[in-house]
Amino acid sequence: MSEKNQLGESTPKPDEKVFISSNLLANYIDITIRGLIAFLTLGMFSYLVLMRLFNLPIWIVLPIIFVASLFISPYLSKIQLGEKIQDKYDDFLRKVIKILKR
Repeated sequence: MSEKNQLGESTPKPDEKVFISSNLLANYIDITIRGLIAFLTLGMFSYLVLMRLFNLPIWIVLPIIFVASLFISPYLSKIQLGEKIQDKYDDFLRKVIKILKR
C-alpha cells in the first residue's frame, strides 16, 4: 500500500496509520523555530526602535515585524534543530511508555 518516490523511499498512503515522514516533521520544526527566532529578534529590535524612538503605534509595527521576519527567516537556514528535537521527543515517549508498562 505504499508508493516509491524518486529516492526509492516508500511513502505510506493516508489510509495507513502513519503518513508523516520523520524528515517532513523535522523540516516543519526547523521552519517553525526559524520563524520564531526571526519574529522575536525583529520584534525586540522594532519595539526598541520603532515604538520607543519613532513613537509608532503597535498596529503599524506588528505587520512590519511580520513581513520582515518572513524575509529574514531563510537567512537562518543554518539552524537544524528539527532532528535533535524530534529525537529527544522520541526518547521521552519511549521512557514514558516504559514507565507505563511497569
